[in-house]
Amino acid sequence: MLFPFAGIFILIKHIKPMNYCVNLKNAIATLIVAMVIIPSFGQIAEVVSLREITLKKDANPIMFQNMMHIVRNELDEKAMGAHVNIWMGERGERKGEYIHAYSFDFKAARDYYFPEAGGAAPRAEALNKRVQVPVDPGTMIEGTPTYTDYVLLGFDKLVTPRGGPVAGVRKVEVPAANQAAFEKIVIEKLQPYWQEHVDGMYVYLYKGDRGERKGQYLYVVFFDSIERRNAYYPSEGGDSSDAFKKATEGIPDFGLEKLGAKVVGDSYTDYVIVY
Repeated sequence: MLFPFAGIFILIKHIKPMNYCVNLKNAIATLIVAMVIIPSFGQIAEVVSLREITLKKDANPIMFQNMMHIVRNELDEKAMGAHVNIWMGERGERKGEYIHAYSFDFKAARDYYFPEAGGAAPRAEALNKRVQVPVDPGTMIEGTPTYTDYVLLGFDKLVTPRGGPVAGVRKVEVPAANQAAFEKIVIEKLQPYWQEHVDGMYVYLYKGDRGERKGQYLYVVFFDSIERRNAYYPSEGGDSSDAFKKATEGIPDFGLEKLGAKVVGDSYTDYVIVY
């Protein structure tokens, strides 16, 4: 499916809103260890690391979540610019499933702990030994998950980049010949314009620099509150509201439509932050 650009905002009109009343105990069969896109609701990380995982059949998902909460608190206390969060799919392909996210405030922090892809990481290993948790959550996970590290494009050009407790996520593909032009428009025009002109809704484009989706894109839109998300997208699978149309009225095309960007498949997942 082609990305119907009038800027990226046309895509946002097609992102399905989220129902955030999923019962946690009944919704945990498969988990993704993925991306901490924000270390807190209001702060955006420059690098996010995403891993897809599945819990073992005998693993207790509530215990897993509790252990990851402990890890999060330990990292906040002991790490330099590294964080962890849990996200829950509320609508879309991975509804009722999870993202576990590692983030690094700055790329320099990621490179400090992990100097190169697949290489030795003595600082990360030393930090891991300092994290005190009753049960290692890694023992609850099936197999060895793959990963992608994403870097936020144009991070250094954003003024007070902001996140939120609700996020819509899509994978994006762009023809290789058009990627440089695509990134230039997003960095210099689209992201700053969106941040300045649309209240409570923030658009960001991440690009894989390590791992499975190296060189490919992850598109993320944050809402500053659940109430804002609901105001813009009242129901799952429904159209955007008049309030959203008014908020995005007049956003330029920026010439992105000609670059052949598209969503991978026809799927999406929207998430709310669990903690």
